[in-house]
Amino acid sequence: MVELTCIYCGNKYFKYPSKAKESKFCSKSCQGKYQSKINNLGKVNHVVWNKGLTALKDIRVGKNSEKAAKTYKEKIKNGYIPKHKGIQLSDERKAIISKTHANFSGKNNPMYGRRGKNAPNYGGKYRGKQGYRNDLPHNVRSRWEANFARVMLYEGIDYEWEPQTFELTNGSTYTPDFYDNTNNCFWEVKAVWTEKSLSKFNQFKKDYPDYDIKVLDKKKYYEMHEKYANVINWEYDKRGRI
Repeated sequence: MVELTCIYCGNKYFKYPSKAKESKFCSKSCQGKYQSKINNLGKVNHVVWNKGLTALKDIRVGKNSEKAAKTYKEKIKNGYIPKHKGIQLSDERKAIISKTHANFSGKNNPMYGRRGKNAPNYGGKYRGKQGYRNDLPHNVRSRWEANFARVMLYEGIDYEWEPQTFELTNGSTYTPDFYDNTNNCFWEVKAVWTEKSLSKFNQFKKDYPDYDIKVLDKKKYYEMHEKYANVINWEYDKRGRI
């Protein structure tokens, strides 16, 4: 690794030798601030005309957005490939990637069945979403899971976090978020369903009809907040949202 100095903030940082020659900034943030400073040289209190405006506040913003969206759709229709879509892969390459993914799915995944203290992310510093909380005896994957666990601890409910991974008949696996030993039921904590997560959940209910599983959705979560926010160490995000 090669030690370099950021031309904007002056901090030291490291890069691989192959990339050191072209590198000037320690982060994209510094690069953006430097470029903004260069662009605004000689301009006094320069503020773009649409700063802080939305389509609801200014009709010009709405028209510009509609025009940009229309132009983008036409470019896509004419064969334009957006940069964020990446390079186009050949069928052979796609097959190799699919095979590699299959080799590391389910039980072949080195993370399969590694929960709690066996998981590499267990312990360490507090993290915003997924990670270990000092007031909980286990790792969690979200703020919602953390608050739900705190409520169960407050109520004296005997529970387990991600206690078991189930094999599904469609070839995938499913791990419920919690098991409530007191009431003999699983809990799935879910703010938003994706197509994949909903498919796994429905397949689990189909494959294991004898298990009782409940869902902590937005409505139940907000009701839980109203009841327990003032009696437990309720965790909010950086913007103060529940």
